[in-house]
Amino acid sequence: MTWKMFRDLQELIIKRFGYFSTAYLTQHEVYIYQEYLIADKYIRMYSNDICQNVVESIPRALLCVLSECTLRLIKEDDQKNIPDVYFNYTLNELKVMCYKNHVNYVGNKRYKINWIRAYIRCQSWGFNVFALRNTLNEDTVRYIYTFLTPLEI
Repeated sequence: MTWKMFRDLQELIIKRFGYFSTAYLTQHEVYIYQEYLIADKYIRMYSNDICQNVVESIPRALLCVLSECTLRLIKEDDQKNIPDVYFNYTLNELKVMCYKNHVNYVGNKRYKINWIRAYIRCQSWGFNVFALRNTLNEDTVRYIYTFLTPLEI
């Protein structure tokens, strides 16, 4: 079994019934996908944001109870969710790109993941944001920025 087969089964059930539930699975499917069902449950429960390491956010007492197969499946799915930016740029390169794109909020600046989040957030901005920022006075830019911040968060 693979994650692709499990995701295809989920999509089929969602398309047919509108949501995914194990009640729509046969006993044979529940037996075959048992580890995937458990892993998917904990992935959805403990992943909050991009690049969130699911295994680290699961409580230690629960990690001791989970089987090795389930932990392996969670780690496999966790590695797929890491954006390419994490491996392509160093921390200093990310800082330079974020400062160049006028990112105002980074979070804790010591962690690479916060710089990646800021960089991904600023990728959706258009060129006009930077053109306005350079030509208008600072009070007008602050006034415009008050309307933009709720959309980014």
